Amino acid sequence: MMSPSQIEAMRPRVVEIAKQWLNTPYHPEARIKGAGADCAMMPLMVYKEAGIIKVIPEVPHYPVDWAVHNNTPVYTDLVERVVRDNGLCEVAPPPEREPLPGDFLLFHFAHAYSHGAIVTAWPLCIHAHIRCGIVYVDALQNPALAQKIADGVVKCFSFGHAPAAGSAALPSAGGLDVR
Repeated sequence: MMSPSQIEAMRPRVVEIAKQWLNTPYHPEARIKGAGADCAMMPLMVYKEAGIIKVIPEVPHYPVDWAVHNNTPVYTDLVERVVRDNGLCEVAPPPEREPLPGDFLLFHFAHAYSHGAIVTAWPLCIHAHIRCGIVYVDALQNPALAQKIADGVVKCFSFGHAPAAGSAALPSAGGLDVR
């Protein structure tokens, strides 16, 4: 189990690793820093390099626009598997709780939770944009993300915190136990 000081030391490490991915071109399903990544793979690779997750789970093929055409929770299932297997937990999302550096936000677009971002210093996040690649975004100034926050269709995942009120942490099946 990680101590509170170890957890807090991990936050700037996650942010620094995420910054190393800036300007990586967008490429669906890719996970190569500087060459290509999307909003699902980049966060997984950041958390793996930081030592928060041990193994990247098998990821089924997903077309770029899968959330537009169906409500299959492909991304949500992947995130919940990573959370469960690595002792992370879902916490209250903004605006109820201000996300901390290193937290992972999952936004609902079209028919499913389908867009992820890593918080650097709220409201700044790093995410993969289909036209711009991996870039900074101000989640409160970006009209699409700000609307998702206002509508309450954003989830927040963290390490080293108790679960959000009314939601239970997914049980840990190994890896880091940071609760």
